[in-house]
Amino acid sequence: MKKILTVLLVLAMLLSFTACKDSEKPTPSATPISTVAVSPTAEATSKATSTPLESALTCTLTIDCTRILENMDKFNAAKKEFLPKDGIVVAQKSVSFKEGETVLDMLKSYCEDNKIQIEALYTEAYKSYYIKGINQIYEKDCGEESGWAYFVNDVMPTVDAGSYVLKAGDKVGFIYFCSYSDSIFETPAP
Repeated sequence: MKKILTVLLVLAMLLSFTACKDSEKPTPSATPISTVAVSPTAEATSKATSTPLESALTCTLTIDCTRILENMDKFNAAKKEFLPKDGIVVAQKSVSFKEGETVLDMLKSYCEDNKIQIEALYTEAYKSYYIKGINQIYEKDCGEESGWAYFVNDVMPTVDAGSYVLKAGDKVGFIYFCSYSDSIFETPAP
């Protein structure tokens, strides 16, 4: 009887920890984590107003789709209203984050707080997240080889944004590319 009660107690604790988790839990298939811009939740608003930051960890965020401006002939005409005139969705903003947060956590939080639409998919086969769209600009909106890539400190990480843990002072850039041969993929010389 004690063993059964112990097992039930452990299961109840696991379920309660899982239910309290802030980030989305991966599912077995490609699943969107956010598909529309949403206003901050009551929970997020109360955290922002009543809880001071535990630490002053900040990074710089840029969301850049200027390469589309050079390829307007390929760009989806229905999306022109979402393309900023200068191609910059977010220009080098200092963003606070908590220790242990990933690039994806920070991006989702910033976009939610600033009503910028984002859609990312978790793919079980690769156990990673892929950014499909930001500000209603999606992969393949500017040709078959177009989409979003991210960089930290001017280097493309070898892990997805949901796995890269931020460090204070990191410079994060999400850049929309229009071709796999885009110069953003060239590795700078050491």
